[in-house]
Amino acid sequence: MKVLLVILSLVLLIGVVSADTLIIQGTYDRSPIEGTPDAVFPTLRNGAGDGTEDTDAGYLYSWTVATSTQDIFNYNMRGGTTWNTSTIPDDATISSTILSVYYLSKYNSAGSYAAELIDFTPLNPNSYTGTDYSRTTFTQMSANISYASITTSAWNNFTLNSAGISKINKTGFTSFLLSTSADVYNINLSLTWISGGITGYRIRPLTGGGGLYKQYLTITYTVLDTTPPNSITGLSNTTTCNSINWTWTNPTDADYNGLMVWKNGTFFHNLSSSATSDLWLNLTELTEYTFSSKTFDATNNINATFVNRTSTTSKCPPGPIASFISNVTCGIVPFRVQFNDTTYSSTNLTGWNWSFGDGNYSAVQNPVFEYNISGMFTVNINATNAWGSNISQIPNYMRGVPDWATCPVTPTPTPTWQPDINPSTELDVQPNGWWLIAGGMILFIWFIFRRTR
Repeated sequence: MKVLLVILSLVLLIGVVSADTLIIQGTYDRSPIEGTPDAVFPTLRNGAGDGTEDTDAGYLYSWTVATSTQDIFNYNMRGGTTWNTSTIPDDATISSTILSVYYLSKYNSAGSYAAELIDFTPLNPNSYTGTDYSRTTFTQMSANISYASITTSAWNNFTLNSAGISKINKTGFTSFLLSTSADVYNINLSLTWISGGITGYRIRPLTGGGGLYKQYLTITYTVLDTTPPNSITGLSNTTTCNSINWTWTNPTDADYNGLMVWKNGTFFHNLSSSATSDLWLNLTELTEYTFSSKTFDATNNINATFVNRTSTTSKCPPGPIASFISNVTCGIVPFRVQFNDTTYSSTNLTGWNWSFGDGNYSAVQNPVFEYNISGMFTVNINATNAWGSNISQIPNYMRGVPDWATCPVTPTPTPTWQPDINPSTELDVQPNGWWLIAGGMILFIWFIFRRTR
């Protein structure tokens, strides 16, 4: 298979390389291939196998010539040309083809008809015979060029259509016929009769002008890329207890499109062509991990060689041991509580999540929280560092009460009564008050007794 090295289109599907252009000059032509003379035009044009070959290589013709008899013609000529197109890569996709023809002159004494390019399949592409005259289906290989648009003594271009492009033979020879629209559309030339009238064109042959005017094909095509890119190089890594960062150098292939990555033998993901590192997170400590990779290009060619590297994660430091305290554990609602984190951690803590038991939360380290409803509340803290998290929970830790009497720790109460010192109501005092009065009288009598002795 022929291979053309070109820059690939960046698509991760089966693609094609950027277009290459090939110019191929004609290798054989004959002027003219002609129908049997002296017939009406449809007979002349449609005659099967009754053509003759003119060996005159002085010019290449595509025209019709009238006789002196009304509606009878001497010739209907089709000039054929062959190109050796086997130099096109056989895996190429042809995107466009232009046939360039050097027209010397044009004639319209019997009517102006467009120049046409049609299919041609001679038995021998390098040696036409009269039987090749009818070896066409009159399928147009290009849009025609109007008579008025033909420039004489100059190159004129036919842009092949899809039918024309499909006729290009990448393994051998390609042939086309140069004709006129009268021939292609089988037009009966019933114009004002001119004896010897001509309609058509004269073309410089391959040998004319020292070969400077050979008809040539300009073929633009693309080919599939079948060569994968090189592998990555310099694969290395930086490892912690729960992560590995793999780094490498990408290949310099212009069509390199990315990297396929396997993790411990299982396909992991694809990376773009700009990636030069791959960070694996949330790994298990003291565990072996293998990075495997293959490069691929824009046309989905994959390098068959794996590039591998294995690394083992280290032992992680311990996670935190959560704990907390507060300034009070009971209060008359509403009341505020100062919570303090007392978590043990080998590294700096990175997060806190408090739950106060009443549906409220906090993410600060030492929150101040106000309870507004009565009840028993379970409090917990979830503390986090770089190596894990831990929860400390105390059920029914906090109590909100309506009065101090129901708190576990009772404060000093204020008096709930005062003695009545109004004499008019002295008899209504409480029993303890009577004991105070009686005791005072006894003490007074004893004192007087001691003084009078």
